[in-house]
Amino acid sequence: MTPSKKQAALIVSTSILAIALVVLAAIPLTGLAITKLGRADHTRQSGEIDATSGILTDGTMTFFDPECVPLPWVKRLDEQKKYAEKIISCMDAMWRPAIDQQSHTGMSIPTVILDSPNRPGEYICGKTEADEETSFYCNSNHKIRIWKYRGMTEREMAQTVAHEYGHHIQNQIGVEESFRRMLATLQSDHRADRILHKRYEAQAECLGGFTFKYLLPEMADQFLADHDNGPEGEDINDTHPSYTNNRMWFQRGMNSITSCDSWSAPESEVL
Repeated sequence: MTPSKKQAALIVSTSILAIALVVLAAIPLTGLAITKLGRADHTRQSGEIDATSGILTDGTMTFFDPECVPLPWVKRLDEQKKYAEKIISCMDAMWRPAIDQQSHTGMSIPTVILDSPNRPGEYICGKTEADEETSFYCNSNHKIRIWKYRGMTEREMAQTVAHEYGHHIQNQIGVEESFRRMLATLQSDHRADRILHKRYEAQAECLGGFTFKYLLPEMADQFLADHDNGPEGEDINDTHPSYTNNRMWFQRGMNSITSCDSWSAPESEVL
């Protein structure tokens, strides 16, 4: 039977509506698939950090004891640079067997740049960083920049070198690369970005404590005693843990490298 004009119109309208519903139904499904891929990528990147960090903290690494004897501590900046270089040479000797076991290319040797308020900064990792009054490790060229502030003691110099060398170890073992990839997945999540940075810095501090104690046990104990108290409070905008938490990670490293898993630690321990 041939449909009437009203029936034909109704059939056409119903067909259009059915097509529209199919299209609309596909939209949230596509969005859901994208969301799931994003979460899967985030989980995969977390797994990469856990896996590479686990190489450091599973207790299987062996270390060489170079019987480190630091150079005399003098006031001249050029001599203090030599002091830092001597400590780093001890750290290289200590860590090389462990890193060479894990790396196909062998361990890279970092170089030291020493800057102070009386000496212009050197561009080693980008122009914006040269003017900062802070120490840092440049992962692209394995340079350690030490900011020699006024009143810096021998023990503080050794601890600063140890912390930045901790970043070098993260770089050599693959933690730093996994960390950078993880950061890229966070995009505009500022808080998650800061927390991840704090975990990265907490582990470097822990590795620094382990290295410092392994090579210079008496000096490490003295440094810890000298810095028993510090400013209270947490700053979510800072890339480093609070003074109290930073000291805690340093002390954990002094006790054992197996305690340096900052990636799975409670958030309260890295704030």
